[in-house]
Amino acid sequence: MGLLDIVDGHSNYVTMYGVKGNQLGHEVISAQCTVDYVLKFLEIDRSVQRDMIEIQVSNISKYIQYGLDGN
Repeated sequence: MGLLDIVDGHSNYVTMYGVKGNQLGHEVISAQCTVDYVLKFLEIDRSVQRDMIEIQVSNISKYIQYGLDGN
């Protein structure tokens, strides 16, 4: 496991732990982090982001859980 630095060109950067490996003949890096950590790095353009509709969030959550339950 090693450190992975991500730079966005605006003097912002994030450092995460990652694992370098080989997948289907290609070098890949796998890293995991929380959504909060990603949001520190990414900027969301609110002018093009739709408003959240609570019932849709609930339906998507139920759909994901349905799939995780083996359906």
